[in-house]
Amino acid sequence: MNKAISVVIPVYNEERYIRECLDSVVNQSKKDIEIIIVDDGSTDNSGAICDMYSAKDSRITVVHQDNKGKIAARRKGVMCSQADYVTFVDADDFIDSTSFILAEEFIRADIDVICFNISNYYDGIIADRNIYLPEGRYDKIYEKTGQFAKWIYDENIDGFQLQPSLCTKIVKRELLNNIFNIVGDLSINYAEDRLITYMVLKNANTVQIISNSYYRARHRKNHYAKEYTSDNLFLEKLFEYYEFLKGQFSGSPDIERALALSYIQMVNDRKAFYNVWDKSYRYLFPYEKIDKEERIILYGAGKVGQDYYRQITELSYCKVVLWVDGNPDWYGTEISPVEKIMSMDFDRIVIAIKSDAARRDIKRKLINIGIEEKKII
Repeated sequence: MNKAISVVIPVYNEERYIRECLDSVVNQSKKDIEIIIVDDGSTDNSGAICDMYSAKDSRITVVHQDNKGKIAARRKGVMCSQADYVTFVDADDFIDSTSFILAEEFIRADIDVICFNISNYYDGIIADRNIYLPEGRYDKIYEKTGQFAKWIYDENIDGFQLQPSLCTKIVKRELLNNIFNIVGDLSINYAEDRLITYMVLKNANTVQIISNSYYRARHRKNHYAKEYTSDNLFLEKLFEYYEFLKGQFSGSPDIERALALSYIQMVNDRKAFYNVWDKSYRYLFPYEKIDKEERIILYGAGKVGQDYYRQITELSYCKVVLWVDGNPDWYGTEISPVEKIMSMDFDRIVIAIKSDAARRDIKRKLINIGIEEKKII
């Protein structure tokens, strides 16, 4: 009898994180899973580490191949799978120990695609990303072109309604096999998750949305510009992704528009590589809570923090005496570690983080180290 779920893990030079990833998968409370690791031509110790885990756990199969990219590695894993459903975990991420329990009733209900939320993981903080879709079952979503288009790009939120990561999906193996056969040997190096996810949804009869999150996506060093945008062929590779999907969804104006707007948004990511920033602000600094002459510490160097900092400096509104982040090494030299807060004189700390859960957690930690609550914005 086939196992219900196969977990496919593509690996390429992740010796630093692969043990944490594999530990989180092998220690699942749901034991009857199949684990397929595809070592995609790693040149570090990743492959050897995977072999070591396989020798200790009969549920693990390791496939070694020359480097062919993530789509090919995932496709290989799906081809090797014997389970009824397949999900994916990237080798630098990890999952909760009860990850697949919530999917069991929907597997029994024969749902084609089960979608969960995703959490960011950084500096020991786990923060769920915003949810824009109500929980529930959606039948033949592709036929509802206006609704499906917003899953890809919703102009009201300037982004997707449905988290496109393939790692937050549990999909029927037969459906995935069909999609990988359609995609073939397409060598997409960027946005491959979106490409496969949108093709899966196009061909799915039933989709279940679950607001819970079990997947922890590790945030890594980016120095403002995302790593992939520094690729000299970034625009060419991104266009290949867009051109493929545009052909697949030809004849659906709403979806074509959503794909185009999403593509434009991703192209704009390249601006960060050249240190060019949009003049408009997506996140407005809380002027009403801060006096103009106050000395502030800005906590957070992501998109919110960058928006706040630009507004403060361009308007000379107040004085930033310190800019901190839980992962200062990810950014420029002007970002300091959180510990430096205790050595500074300041009037307010402004938490510049998008996630409500992360803001609450940071506020609690600041209070615990002796910061007065009234000083925290």
